[in-house]
Amino acid sequence: MNRLQSFQIERLEGNEEFIRLRERLEKGEKAIPICGLAGSSLAYILAALCSKRSHPLLLIASNRERAEQMADDMQFFGVQNVFHFPDTETLPYELDEPHVEIAARQIESYEMLCRIADGEEFAEGKAPVIIAPLESLLQKILAPEFYRQKRVRIRWGQTLDINDLCARLVDIGYERSAVVEARGEFSVRGGIIDIFALPMENPIRIDLFGREVESIRPFDSFTQRSFQLKDTLEEVAIPPAKLVALTRKSIEANINLAVLLDYLSANALIVLDEPDAFEPQSERFEQLVEQQYFEASAHSEQHTPPERLYSSWSALHPRLGAFAVISHSQLSVLETGGAKSIRFASSSFEDVRPSFEHYLELIKTRQLADYHINVVCDNEGQLQRFDELLREHEISAASFIPGLKQDLKWSPEVGKGGLRDIVLSIGNLHEGFSLSGAQTLFITDREIFGRYKRRHVYRRVYKGAPIAAPTEIARDEFVVHVDHGIGKFLGIRTQMIDGRKVDLLEILYSDDARLLVPVDKIRLIQKYSIVENVQPSLDELGSKAWLARKKKTEEKIEQMADELLNLYARRTIANGYSYSSDTVWQSEFESSFIYEETLDQLTAIEQVKRDLEMDKPMDRLVCGDVGYGKTEVALRAAFKVVQEGKQVAVLAPTTILCQQHYNTFSERYAEYPYKVEMLSRFRTASEQRKILERVKNGEVHVIVGTHRLLSKDVAFSDLGLVIVDEEQRFGVQHKERLKEMRTSVDFLTLTATPIPRTLYMALSGLRDLSIINTPPPNRLPIKTRMIHWDDELIREAILRELNRGGQIFFVHNRIQNIDYIAERLKKIHPALRIAIAHGRLNENELEHVMLDFVDQKYDALLSTSIIENGLDIPNVNTIIINRADAFGLAQLYQLRGRVGRDVKQAYAYLITPAGEAITDAAIRRLAAINEFTELGVGFNIAMRDLEIRGSGNLLGKEQHGCIVSVGFDYYCSLLEKTVRRLKGEHVEDLQPPEIKWNVEGYLPADYIPVESQRVGIYKRLSEALKRNQLQDINDELKDRYGAIPLPVENLIKVSELRIAAMERGVRRIIETPQGYKLSLRAGADIAEFSRNLQESRRSINDKALIKAEDDETIVVQYANWRKLPRLEKAIHLLSAKAAQE
Repeated sequence: MNRLQSFQIERLEGNEEFIRLRERLEKGEKAIPICGLAGSSLAYILAALCSKRSHPLLLIASNRERAEQMADDMQFFGVQNVFHFPDTETLPYELDEPHVEIAARQIESYEMLCRIADGEEFAEGKAPVIIAPLESLLQKILAPEFYRQKRVRIRWGQTLDINDLCARLVDIGYERSAVVEARGEFSVRGGIIDIFALPMENPIRIDLFGREVESIRPFDSFTQRSFQLKDTLEEVAIPPAKLVALTRKSIEANINLAVLLDYLSANALIVLDEPDAFEPQSERFEQLVEQQYFEASAHSEQHTPPERLYSSWSALHPRLGAFAVISHSQLSVLETGGAKSIRFASSSFEDVRPSFEHYLELIKTRQLADYHINVVCDNEGQLQRFDELLREHEISAASFIPGLKQDLKWSPEVGKGGLRDIVLSIGNLHEGFSLSGAQTLFITDREIFGRYKRRHVYRRVYKGAPIAAPTEIARDEFVVHVDHGIGKFLGIRTQMIDGRKVDLLEILYSDDARLLVPVDKIRLIQKYSIVENVQPSLDELGSKAWLARKKKTEEKIEQMADELLNLYARRTIANGYSYSSDTVWQSEFESSFIYEETLDQLTAIEQVKRDLEMDKPMDRLVCGDVGYGKTEVALRAAFKVVQEGKQVAVLAPTTILCQQHYNTFSERYAEYPYKVEMLSRFRTASEQRKILERVKNGEVHVIVGTHRLLSKDVAFSDLGLVIVDEEQRFGVQHKERLKEMRTSVDFLTLTATPIPRTLYMALSGLRDLSIINTPPPNRLPIKTRMIHWDDELIREAILRELNRGGQIFFVHNRIQNIDYIAERLKKIHPALRIAIAHGRLNENELEHVMLDFVDQKYDALLSTSIIENGLDIPNVNTIIINRADAFGLAQLYQLRGRVGRDVKQAYAYLITPAGEAITDAAIRRLAAINEFTELGVGFNIAMRDLEIRGSGNLLGKEQHGCIVSVGFDYYCSLLEKTVRRLKGEHVEDLQPPEIKWNVEGYLPADYIPVESQRVGIYKRLSEALKRNQLQDINDELKDRYGAIPLPVENLIKVSELRIAAMERGVRRIIETPQGYKLSLRAGADIAEFSRNLQESRRSINDKALIKAEDDETIVVQYANWRKLPRLEKAIHLLSAKAAQE
């Protein structure tokens, strides 16, 4: 608890109602009703109670949203051990596990509940607070004894049987995988075991020495590297991963389930928030349980009776008599068993109209009454903005930002005129309130400025780059060999050559020809990445067709790069309008953004604003996935422009997307004197004429429209910025018109198709690009299920969404029988309100349907794929896609991206036909989309397809053909070299030295079992140019796979010798019986080379005999060569000069 929180809690010491509440608890009263606590004041009172208590508290909220709010509010007031036990967000009798984030929070609560059940004593102010919605209380959970029995404890020094450990992990729901990337997975590699437990921030790595646990250390799931050794652990407890599955096992073992109350100690305090609502809610839940049980039993007789899985409020209520219970009702005066209610005098601002002037008067009035006033802001920008506004009105304020050193010494200040300073702080308080008895006033900036309440959701943040890159080469995938063209990788073949074991990459070409490539030549091979449904032809070994194709591609790349360079150069010398630095209004506008910006988003915003402040026309492309915040970048850029009297044109490819942009701009600009209008088929001809007239006269500041904005009759008063959304979806004529406009005004283009970093690097200097790759911090991965048409499953999906107040997209891409699908949905759920939308509706019909759906007049939107692009409706979090096999991967990804835009768990159902043939390509697509997760390899591979599509869109059809011809990765390397050459940079394509050394150097399959990982390590070793890169690989291998065997040590040393030889200008090294021979690059001065090598020899006191054999060969010999550490000797000598330099 910080100083501000302590001061605020102390204010309650003078509150009569609070003192009475505490005294009644100390006297041992069992039932204490309280009322009148408005806004977030209940959390304030409870936080003050917790600060002096050493016993647990269980708070039961009426619903999940209230439980989340209470958890946030309690933490805001300084309660340290807050645990939110959420409900599963699934329907009764659903066998699905809850989302991993929900399960993680439940398990964290289980762990603390077990400590409470074990009778652990807590220090004053450190006792845990468990917060749960009523549904979590009604749903039975694992009994304490059963839960403890299933936990796996591992201690340093303990003897461990790997097979037994694996069996136990599988039993409690962990899945074995080759690489641990996501929670709930474990892997075994020799004596190393990786486990990612659900509630853990990072996975752990257990290193065995024989069967003894030598170390337990956390590691990064993305880089797969352990953290520093000081982070090693003495002991770790691995909790269960799948609670639903364990619940079934408990029932099968005839072990009764428990409820939350079974975990509580007798001295626990229970708080019921609005208990009047509990009985009717419990009855509704019981009805839902009975309905689900009846329908589940119709399909199977094996379902557990409801009374074993669920309880009811009427059954649980009598058990509360064993505990002290505070019952809170905001409005009514509760009388519980004759106990007199304590009424607090508080008020909230729920019915107060947002107005800075109104709240300013309130602040002044309460300040005169010596109130402690705390204005709670969402972020530091908003705090600074409010501080400026108060100072403009001569009101002094003290800023409190958690974590700063001065906050540790904070104390309440008395400012001008003997008045107490207003405190401005940053935090997540859901509602403000005034509590007269304690003379405290809390106000949130959202209430003052009328912005939406932002739900804070607990998430874990991961850093680093994934180890499983999409460019990893796997067996049976297509590859490109720089000299031989496209082939298929058949795997690593190990052979004996000259008495040594050697790894070779086997590649299949046409006519069943095989090419064996030594692993030290792996740099010549790249993955053939291209979009789905493109099946490349295998090249013929020795044919000139590949070389001709490569040459043609290089010519086309040079032509395109030359055009882009010229355009870039023309823009550089053109005169553009230079906008001023950010104003107070700009800061105010940006602070009103209700979400937390990501780092990528902030970078893009800064880049755009920097471009606008320069005196050359901006032409920037912002790439980012759906819902990653591109629109906010455009809003801020447009706001900067309109402040200086210039106009902004926003172009979108569809009328629906136009409507959405228009709504967004209108809403965000509502508090400012800037007029936003829309020009699309949603406007009549007469309305369009009037709008055009006002645009011409400068009365409209932001005009949103389709390609209609590019018509000749559209004239602007002073156009400053053009924002184009998805430019690739406009026609050729429209693109030419846009190209003309680029020379005179600033241009900002947005695309939802991701662009890969390799292309971004290749294009730097040709096109100004901003990449937004970071998802919003509260975004959950979409839970995806593949199903056949099943009325019961569809009804469950609909019911789940409607039960939480949400809406549904149902995609059916055939207009001719869309009405029949609507009838089927009506039969499945007769109360479902269905709207139908497709491209054949006239503009008025389509507009009314979409607006009515947004206004929640319908529960479900049954539509064709017109919703694929642009629609952003946060209340829609379930999408059902009929005949998903008929869609491409990019389409499925875009469609699925229509949900999951809010913080709720989103669901996608992909319906495939039962009993009908589906193509192999469709199966691969569905498998890829089904495996999409935040952390999984499947996501990266599927994203590759979308990135390449995006690249084709960005570069045009001709360049897309080049990508198909040579593969994406090789295309990017050719493009980068071409651009550097055209820009006048020196491009040296030096071949690494060839090393022929009589030593076995390879990666054994029993050391790195996954072949694609071996290929990846070989590639990294061959591409390493610095010794520190080799050291990094060495450390990673030791960390991930254990002690390094001799063949791997040799392999790393050969790579180090290659680097040393490259630095010396050596093109080949061949070991001989007495030493080795060095062959120099053409044109090298052999006399000078020999002289330098002799100097290096003397500097390290080496005994080698060095002499020139011919004009390009140096011989290095030793008297007892076979007895020496030969590789180390060669590395030491060749590195000596480099080390001196």
